[in-house]
Amino acid sequence: MPDFAPYDKYRVFDFEHWVLFLNIGQQYLGRCYLALKRDGAIDIFEDTKPCELAELLRAVATIKKAMAELFGPDKYDYCSLGNEWHHCHLHLIPRYQSERQFFGFTFIDQCWGRNYALYDRNITFPNELLFQLCDALRKALSARLLSDLHPHPRD
Repeated sequence: MPDFAPYDKYRVFDFEHWVLFLNIGQQYLGRCYLALKRDGAIDIFEDTKPCELAELLRAVATIKKAMAELFGPDKYDYCSLGNEWHHCHLHLIPRYQSERQFFGFTFIDQCWGRNYALYDRNITFPNELLFQLCDALRKALSARLLSDLHPHPRD
């Protein structure tokens, strides 16, 4: 298994084959990434095992449902570049047409309608906010997974 120690304080959730981490760059509220638990030079589309890829798709769908309940993104961008961290991972970047509030902070998607990568990288976020986001996502994911495992009958 890869060494995730440098990222562990922003670990949100463990799936069987993937780990969800919060991205410290929260220019896009809820921005996170899924990292494969298997080590090696693995291309996300060519080298993942069928069980890993199937779980990735389920995990992304579950994360999107949890984020919809928490923040109501208007759309998502995805990216898997591997330029800086040479490990198999996928970024989930929620996008917002209007501002959002969380934990006393206002989030404005300055690049709405354009490439997400044009954001101001000099903006930093306090750990207290990042930890609150981790906790909120963790709770929403846990509730969503429990609900998916034990659906309530519809009235």
